[in-house]
Amino acid sequence: MKCLRMGSLLFLVGAFLLSSSPVFADTISVSNPNDGFGSSYTLTAVCNGNLCDVTLKINTSSVGPAYTDISNVDFKIGTTDSLAGTLSAPTAGWSTITSSLSSGGCKGSNSDGQVCSSATGDFADTGGMLTWTWTDVQVTGDLTIGHVGYKYDTSDSLREGLIVSNDYPTNVPEPNTLGLLTIGILGLVVVRKCV
Repeated sequence: MKCLRMGSLLFLVGAFLLSSSPVFADTISVSNPNDGFGSSYTLTAVCNGNLCDVTLKINTSSVGPAYTDISNVDFKIGTTDSLAGTLSAPTAGWSTITSSLSSGGCKGSNSDGQVCSSATGDFADTGGMLTWTWTDVQVTGDLTIGHVGYKYDTSDSLREGLIVSNDYPTNVPEPNTLGLLTIGILGLVVVRKCV
């Protein structure tokens, strides 16, 4: 009887952990080794509940200076996102709104709840590894990276306004380490009781 109860408890805990909203995952990340213009990027979200710190790194080291000016960046990691904290950008003078990226900058329809940041002045023309970090991004719904985008503003008129826009399918992060440890310990308890 005890073995049956423990087995049932293990099953219920496992079902709860697997069905829990992924918004409580620790870290999620996507990478693209080639954005189509010679640069690469990684977007990472480190979350505590529904507040996340999001970092976008774009490596422009392998392309010429015409590709190093990036004037707008956007992302989506939940059903809707909004910036409750601050943005650290490669250069000064960036502002953030809840909007999507279009050819005119952060002026899209935002029908799917993206965060978009725009530069004023000289953009992110430092080149090399460019890093943006948004602290305290408020996420609603399930946590999953749905979109990464950015806009080049270059000195070459033939390349002006090129937009990188990548959508990602909904994915569910794996259960975190604590959840797996809990299931393992409960499994050992069941085995010990049943033997």
